[in-house]
Parts: sequence; C-alpha cells; structure tokens
Amino acid sequence: MKKYIALLCFGTLAFFSCSDLEEKPVGIIRPENFFNNTDDLQAAVNGAFANIAHNNYWGREFTIALMLRDDMADIGDRTTQAARIDVNDMSMNDTNALVANFWPQSYVIITAANQAIAGAKKTPGDPAKVNAIVAQAYFARAFAYYHLVRLFGDIPYVDFVVNDVSQVNSLSKTKEADVYPKIIADLEFAKQWLDDKPKVKAVPGKGTAAGYLASVYLTLGNFQKAYDEAKYVIANEAKFGLGLDADFQDLFNATKTASLKEPLFTIDFNNLTSGNYGQDYTAFFTGSLKDDSYSYGQGFSVAVPSLKVFNTWDQRDYRRAISFDTIIRKKTGPGGSLQVYPSSDNEKAPRPHIAKYFRFPGKAGANGRTSRAQLHHNAFC
Repeated sequence: MKKYIALLCFGTLAFFSCSDLEEKPVGIIRPENFFNNTDDLQAAVNGAFANIAHNNYWGREFTIALMLRDDMADIGDRTTQAARIDVNDMSMNDTNALVANFWPQSYVIITAANQAIAGAKKTPGDPAKVNAIVAQAYFARAFAYYHLVRLFGDIPYVDFVVNDVSQVNSLSKTKEADVYPKIIADLEFAKQWLDDKPKVKAVPGKGTAAGYLASVYLTLGNFQKAYDEAKYVIANEAKFGLGLDADFQDLFNATKTASLKEPLFTIDFNNLTSGNYGQDYTAFFTGSLKDDSYSYGQGFSVAVPSLKVFNTWDQRDYRRAISFDTIIRKKTGPGGSLQVYPSSDNEKAPRPHIAKYFRFPGKAGANGRTSRAQLHHNAFC
C-alpha cells in the first residue's frame, strides 16, 4: 500500500506538490458536527429517555430500592439476596449491588440530558420549537436528580457536559438543600415549554412537569405550592389530556394502558427488549413465590406490603382489594387444578403480597420479567 501512495505522489509531482493524506471523517457523530437542526436535538433528548428504560435504572434494582426504602413495602422472603435486605433495613453501603447499577445509570441519563441542553444553545430554528424539545431534557434531568436526592441526600450535582475526567475527578457533593432548587428550576422550565398534550404519555407534557413540582413541594413540606401545582393540573385536565379513570384496576392492566388518562408519565417498555433495554422487572419481585395462578410463572416474594399498611387500610376501600393478594393458588399435582389457600401458606413469605403489578402484565416473559405494561409514574389523582 505504501508503494502505491508513493507512486501517486511521484507521478503528480510535476503538476502539484505531494500533500499529507489527512483524514477528515464526515460520518462520525460529534458534538461539533451535530445539532444542525431540531431533529438532531430531539435525537439527543431521546437518548436520555432511552436510558431510563434500562434494566440498570427502571428495572429490578432501582424500582425495588425505591419500594423498600419507603414505609409501604418490606422484604417478604428474608432468604433473598443480602443487597436487597440491606436496602430495606437501611444498612446499604457503596458496594451494594443494587446501588452499583442504578447510581451510574442515573448519571448516564443526566449526561445525555446535559448534552442535549448544551446542544440546544447552538441548534438553529424557531426558538420556541427548540425550547419545547429541550424542555424534555430538563425534565429528564430533574427526574433523575429527584430520585437520587431523596435516596441519598447530598449528591454530586453535574449540570454541564463532561469532556474530560479532570472536570469531575475532584467533584464534591452538593448539599441536599441546594439540589432541590435546581430540580425545581428544571421543572419550571419544562412546565413553561413542554407541549400541552404530547402524543404519548412516554413524553412529558406541561401536566407532567406540574405534577412533579407538586411532588417536590410535598417532599419539602411546602404544602401551599404543592396544592397550587396540583390544582393547576386538575384545572387544565382537558387541555393536558388527563383525567381520572373509572376503574383503579385498569391502571395496572397492560392491555388497557394505551387508553388511560390518569398517568402523568409512563416509561414505555411494551415488551420490546434489546439487551438490557425495555425490560420491566417489577412484577416478579412482588408476586408470591408459591402461587401457580399465572402461565408465566411464580413471583419472588421479595417486596411485600408492610403489615401496618395492610392492617390499617380500610377494608371498604376498593383499592385495597386491587393492591393486595391474601390468597395463593397451588396446583394439586402435574396437570391438576388450582386450589385456593391463604397467603400464610407460603412458607417463604407467609403474609399478604402486592398484587397490582403481577395480575395483568399482558404478554409476559418468565415470571413476568418482561411485559407489555407501560410503567405508570405518578397518577393524576
């Protein structure tokens, strides 16, 4: 090959001088040759949301961590992995296997959002259209940081594009009290510029941002502002394409998700899997280990209702029957019929179980690991 290059240079020397063959690739995507139009910007924004629908984030580790760290859920089967028990018992450390997945994935989402936000500043086109698109990235960044700050308190806060490790290798934590105003600012921008009624619930709209602002203010104990944001959503329900659905059970029925009005935001799995993307792992962690009711298999009895929640829930409330299972169904033998037993007959976790994620997953893989369900995040009510 070197001979041919040399001969070419020699043969053309009489007419031109031989020059260095410097490669200038035009097909490699880089920040400096991207963001040429709003389609490029939307593609960058989509990267943030695609990384939310990943097993390392909205899969088994993170969703179970969120459930076990609140007062509503507890560990059922105490022989499960120690990492899950440590999360539940408030004794997890930085080597915890759950954290080791969702912590870095959170910053992958944040990085994608930061790149889109920076790219929007040089994206040509109608400023209103640019803002409407980049507002999705502001929401995604707020979404990730809101979960992180509630789980960990003080956290590293990065709101710029990292081009070199030296920019963050000595980064200190931002105080929890200083993180919340940044989350609120992102959500306020999103509320101002997002579309009123996105075509699908997997894209946030104004009502989504306002709903999350209400949640943030509730967390901070600012009840007046929480009321104001919630009232704003309710007053504009028709404009935002929101409303209350007639049957609480429908909110957890995968075959009905497309027609629901109540969810403010969904993470769209739809049984489309590619590697670790698009896998909804919540269901089988909540189903009963000894229940043969479902063709896709038994649950794992990991996350179960806290007994205080179950015992104090008003038995006249229809939502109680939807949310909890107090029976299990076992086969009498190979090919035998199902027999009904109290949930206390589950020797691994003799207690009520969470039913709403496990009953109606639509087309589902083994143990309900993948499903057609779009995971609802924050309901209209």
